[in-house]
Amino acid sequence: MPESDIKVGEKIKELREMKGMTLQDIADKTGFSTAFISQIENHLISPPLGALIKLSHAMNLEIGKFFKQEGTSPYTIVRKNERVATSRVASKEGVRYGYSYESLAPDKINRSMEPFLVTLEPM
Repeated sequence: MPESDIKVGEKIKELREMKGMTLQDIADKTGFSTAFISQIENHLISPPLGALIKLSHAMNLEIGKFFKQEGTSPYTIVRKNERVATSRVASKEGVRYGYSYESLAPDKINRSMEPFLVTLEPM
């Protein structure tokens, strides 16, 4: 199973700027501080899944956009050997968060939920 370190924060910043939204706009919609959002965007911290969901709702986007997933199909089947794991990296220094995601519907359009398989790393 291939694994990639996706820089989610950089993608969030890119999408926010494309929508013409400021840090304050996002803070107002999420309840997060602008400092917290800036730390995410600058890859200083890695947000938990709940924060990513709030950010995607604030920007009116599917969360898959943060992981560079483009929905193109009304349904999707992802077999075990086709999954792409995305590791959670806590900062630019590469500190691991202790778990990884595998999206179970990367190509599905108009998702009303985001199915992920989460794998915990041994302590």
